[in-house]
Amino acid sequence: MKVKRILLAVLALIMVATVAVACKPGKPSGDDPSGSQNKWGGVPDGKTYEGYEFVICTYNGGNIGEGWTNYFDVDEPEEGELMQNAANKRNNAIEADLKCTITCYEEWNWDGTMQGYNYVSAKLFSGDDTVNLYFVESPTNMALFVIDEVMYDVSTLPYITWDADYFNKQMNETYMLGNKQYIFASDITYPCQSSTVFLVNKEELTNHNYSENYVYDMVDNGTWVFDKVFEMVEGTYVDLDRDQSYSIDDYYGFAGNPYSITYEFPGAGLKGTYLTDSGFAFDFGTDRAIRVMDKICDFLGKPDVWCKEWNVQDRMFFAGNAIFSSWASEIRILKILDFEYGMVPFPKFDDAQDRYYSYTSSGPMFVPYNITDPDFTGALIEAMSVGSHEELVPAFYDKFIEQRVLRDEKSREYWAKMLTEWSFPEFTREFSPNEYVSYYAPAFTIIQNVSGGGTNNYASKWGAIKDLADEMCQEFYAKFMKNA
Repeated sequence: MKVKRILLAVLALIMVATVAVACKPGKPSGDDPSGSQNKWGGVPDGKTYEGYEFVICTYNGGNIGEGWTNYFDVDEPEEGELMQNAANKRNNAIEADLKCTITCYEEWNWDGTMQGYNYVSAKLFSGDDTVNLYFVESPTNMALFVIDEVMYDVSTLPYITWDADYFNKQMNETYMLGNKQYIFASDITYPCQSSTVFLVNKEELTNHNYSENYVYDMVDNGTWVFDKVFEMVEGTYVDLDRDQSYSIDDYYGFAGNPYSITYEFPGAGLKGTYLTDSGFAFDFGTDRAIRVMDKICDFLGKPDVWCKEWNVQDRMFFAGNAIFSSWASEIRILKILDFEYGMVPFPKFDDAQDRYYSYTSSGPMFVPYNITDPDFTGALIEAMSVGSHEELVPAFYDKFIEQRVLRDEKSREYWAKMLTEWSFPEFTREFSPNEYVSYYAPAFTIIQNVSGGGTNNYASKWGAIKDLADEMCQEFYAKFMKNA
């Protein structure tokens, strides 16, 4: 168990270089995004792979499902299902032109454990060389794959146009280990690219004497800061069930959970763990980090804020019983809301902050070390990325607009910016070098503690683990990155 904890710890160090972020602000223009005149970007016209099969391996639901799904291979799309039809059209065109087939297998359950890593590593160590591309569910697993040295350096693959719009530049640059690109993202996984957001009940804004565009105006003029949230929730609590106690059945200015509010920490521009030319560094212990944590904990202590439990939004914000909520899950769930709401970035920490920072994830993939034909693998990654840019991305926006997930022009504008100019690489996920595992340690651990009535001992908590974190980070850097 000690060895596994060390591996998990090192993961975060990789997460330093982790999921950076997504992409395009909407539908592509129709121009060739690679700058090439070829139909499939860097793949020469006329190139064919008669009899070849491009195999993608993912978790159950990772291909077609209701959750985090990417539509890698859809042979029989459901009638009227925009994303499935777009994927089918993309694959049919590639298969017809390159004379190959594209197949996806869903082979393990995503259950919050190490099952993905365990399954894929066992498959690879068994000598299986049938898979060209893996999409696994957790960045944590990615670090272990790096440690196991079972990833192919995709920067050496032919035909791939890394500076094209259909590749996620920021994420890919963040994931570079020395001069090697083991983990990458492109529009192939656009449906799984996401950002943390603030939700605003526009109807409740007007019920509290604000215009429904009040928050939008602040976002646009750069004055959407955390203190404004404090101000707007002040005095909003209502004891709806009249039991003379605070509960999830009452009305609050803000209703969220300890996990999602944690993202005000990166929203303040704090990286947690990050890379420098000489190794890993941290900003957990800076004066700004301490002030941010103090502010978040003060917010949690307000009677107008409920942030104590997980998965209660359906009885609070979703029920219309709050003005604000923070959201850190897939946005397609929001289609069930039966009131008008808006989607905005996490607020700035203060007026001095230069811009909004939206913690983002971008669907990282990897190619196994034992692929039998790098030429074919590079060509299919390029072609599927081009095809996804042309078919899948427009369908994504059409679907989410049609289903009333992105309900107004401002929400669509902000969502696009959160995946581009406001995006903040997903550093430090599940980073913890001692016995607990958390999402933005030690910030997340402290927020959980304070939301449950505990005290804010953030500075001392970080001080207690800093030396061990630094030791593990630098060992990882020396082994996997310094001479890469």
